[in-house]
Parts: sequence; C-alpha cells; structure tokens
Amino acid sequence: MVLPKRQTHTTEELFELFPVVHDLFIDATERQIPRPKNKHKQKENYSGKKKRHTKKNTIISDENREIRYLGPTVEGKKHDYRTFTDEFPTKLHLYHLLTHRHCRVILDSGQIRHI
Repeated sequence: MVLPKRQTHTTEELFELFPVVHDLFIDATERQIPRPKNKHKQKENYSGKKKRHTKKNTIISDENREIRYLGPTVEGKKHDYRTFTDEFPTKLHLYHLLTHRHCRVILDSGQIRHI
C-alpha cells in the first residue's frame, strides 16, 4: 500500500500521480470530531453544513476509487473551494485541470460555482 501524495506544485506534477487515469474526482471530505472545550476552537471547527464540529481534507481520486492526493487537515468551517485553492499555488487552478486534454475532471457543485 502506498500513501497518497500530500504536495504538488504544478499541473504536470499532479498528472504524474495519475499516469493512465481518464477520470479525476475532486472533493472535500469532512469527519466529525469531539466538541472542543475552547470557545475559539469550537467556532473554528463548527461546520454549518454538517451542523457539528468537523475537520476537512481535500481528496483527489481516480476512477478506481484510489485516493491519489490527500490534502492537509483544515477546520470544518472552511469552504471546499477555498480549501482547494489554499492548498495549490496559482499555477494549479481548477481551470487548468478542467482544460487538460488527457482526462476528465469531476467536481462537486460547490467547486463548480467558483470557476
């Protein structure tokens, strides 16, 4: 078993992780955490979408459901698109992924609205 890569800096590096992939799925996943005792941490980690305290990661997987990229863990209140754009430098935007001719990129509706 190989752990997913955690850092890519260009579109080319990202597609090197997926040499023969035809479909890429990009989404964020949230998982519930115990309610923090600290008021500030409660506010940071409260997800209005899930109505609970969560942590979130961006995941990029292929058509075989293999996770090829796992982003850093962030607070649950952060929007999926903002999480994605904070993880990648300006050279790697969703637009570059969507216009790449070798594969199809599938996003959730929260990320599509911001392109």
